[in-house]
Amino acid sequence: MALVLLAAILKLGSPLGLMNLPIFVLYLTYFQIKPEERAIEKRFGEEYNRYKAKVRRWL
Repeated sequence: MALVLLAAILKLGSPLGLMNLPIFVLYLTYFQIKPEERAIEKRFGEEYNRYKAKVRRWL
């Protein structure tokens, strides 16, 4: 999603959008990704921890 936003920002030539992209990434990480990871870890336990050790968060 961040790459799609970056492409749109570059296509539109929006410097304000470029400045706000890191804020979006931080917001998404702390309010969407981390809570989801906690919920998945609670549900799948050690199996998820092994998976998380092999796979990066942002591909």
